[in-house]
Amino acid sequence: MFGTLSARATLVATAVAVVALAGGVAHADARGEAVLARARATERAQLAALAGTTLRMQTRGTLRNGKATHTIEAMRHLGVALDGTIHNDFVWGKIDGQLTDESGLRAASGAPKKRAGQAESLTVALAPLTGGGVDVKPIGPTQGGYLLRCDVRRDAAVGRIDLIVDETTGKKRSASLHPAGTLVKLADRAEMELVYADDGTPAMLRSAFAARILWVDRAAEMVTAPLR
Repeated sequence: MFGTLSARATLVATAVAVVALAGGVAHADARGEAVLARARATERAQLAALAGTTLRMQTRGTLRNGKATHTIEAMRHLGVALDGTIHNDFVWGKIDGQLTDESGLRAASGAPKKRAGQAESLTVALAPLTGGGVDVKPIGPTQGGYLLRCDVRRDAAVGRIDLIVDETTGKKRSASLHPAGTLVKLADRAEMELVYADDGTPAMLRSAFAARILWVDRAAEMVTAPLR
């Protein structure tokens, strides 16, 4: 009899634990979906406020090709059109102070050739929650806010964005951008860390890349920020 009661008590306790665990998971899922919905609404409002504006994004850094070190500079225009579409246009580039075109800049930095129609990293990062071709999943609370994982399904220079948003306001705070492409998988280091301004635009992007290509050590360290 006592064995039967003990077994029943164990079954009841297990059932209660399972129900509590399921309730906790459901609560966590509901919290994550609420954060995502809030962040998407905030991003839409920010993009609407940015319509018709353009940022001049300046990149500065150094390139190392074997034992040789070079300086790199570039200017791009990142903007939101009145219809909400995002454009990211190359303006000029320089290697050691000498002007070069976009293909020359990419070749000097070791970046792969850009395919026609391929989106730049900051194009996707400006609207990762409401732009097309991105699957977003709430992950959970993390240092600095709430983590949302953005898997990029469109043809882009970035394959995944780990985005941190403010849980209360839904504003984007920072992100780790994971570059796409075969070359990146072979790299010893490929990092892109982005900080957002309060209006949702990029405030600063730090990029670092290092790899051994055809027995030559190549590396790049760059900072991209808007000229306000």
